[in-house]
Amino acid sequence: MGSDAISILHEVTMNLALAHPQVFISEVKKLPIAERYELFHFLSDVEGIGHYPDYEALMQGMNKNNAVGYAAELRKAKQWRLRQPNE
Repeated sequence: MGSDAISILHEVTMNLALAHPQVFISEVKKLPIAERYELFHFLSDVEGIGHYPDYEALMQGMNKNNAVGYAAELRKAKQWRLRQPNE
């Protein structure tokens, strides 16, 4: 059940971020750097991240909403995930 809850939390967070990018950005701004790092790594921790269209859309949404720094952090988190062994 734990992994199901994590999957649901991931999906809901990603859906909300994509549907309301400005709200997501304003909430991300409130996070301390360490928590933002954890959030972005959590969002990148999916199988097939290299071809995950929602993650790409999230990075594009950050860029379109003038949150280029956050898009870069998301890109770094994606690169981190790509270097991790598959489980």
